[in-house]
Amino acid sequence: MSMITLQHAECVAAMRKLPARSVDHTITDPPYSEKTHAKGKRYKRGDIVDHVIKYKPMTAANMRAVSKQIVRITRRWIIVTCDSDSPQLWRAALEAAGAEFVRHGIFYKDDAQPQMSGDRPGIGFECVVICHAPRESGRMRWNGGGRCARWHATSDSRQPGGLIVDGQKPLSLMRAFVLDFTDPGDLICDPYSGGGTTAVACQELGRRFVGWEQERETYDKATHRIKEAGKQQPLFAPKAAQATQLQLGW
Repeated sequence: MSMITLQHAECVAAMRKLPARSVDHTITDPPYSEKTHAKGKRYKRGDIVDHVIKYKPMTAANMRAVSKQIVRITRRWIIVTCDSDSPQLWRAALEAAGAEFVRHGIFYKDDAQPQMSGDRPGIGFECVVICHAPRESGRMRWNGGGRCARWHATSDSRQPGGLIVDGQKPLSLMRAFVLDFTDPGDLICDPYSGGGTTAVACQELGRRFVGWEQERETYDKATHRIKEAGKQQPLFAPKAAQATQLQLGW
């Protein structure tokens, strides 16, 4: 059975209640930095229609606090996606909390939005900060062999239901992370669950999941998405993922 636990809560406070080394991996897509939020704009037919990313940005204090808890509760891989301005900041925060930095990876956006002003190149990628929790013994292990830390994906914006939150990562990307870094039955943590994409990937692939979402409207939409996804049996899903129990809390 794939156990999916999503709670309506602030993640740092919630993680403090978990025992040390109680999750196998953390795979998360936190809010963008304050700098990226300040530049965030939405366009329609070439015109700016909105200047604000709706959720709160990631501050330096929040980054330090959540990194401390991520490293404390995680046994193996720590995978954090971030904007192009922030990989060194996340590396520093996670290393300060005791994580072992492995390397930076790249998520190429196959359908990235161009630079609408036309006066400079657009940004067609985001960064992936790959760390490992403190090792008690032995070598690190992942499922990708000698492959480079490079992933391609297309936005889910045109899929049924569209995007729940701005900047929501493609389901295909989160599936790839889950397959590359985790094993069936592992417990995956996502402190910033957002639209529930990591949870759906875990549900499909026979991993357990625990995560939190602070915004009530986003939480409600994410739980609905997870329930609907659980009604469908993907063709590629292992048998272990066929039965799913969703636990909700707030």
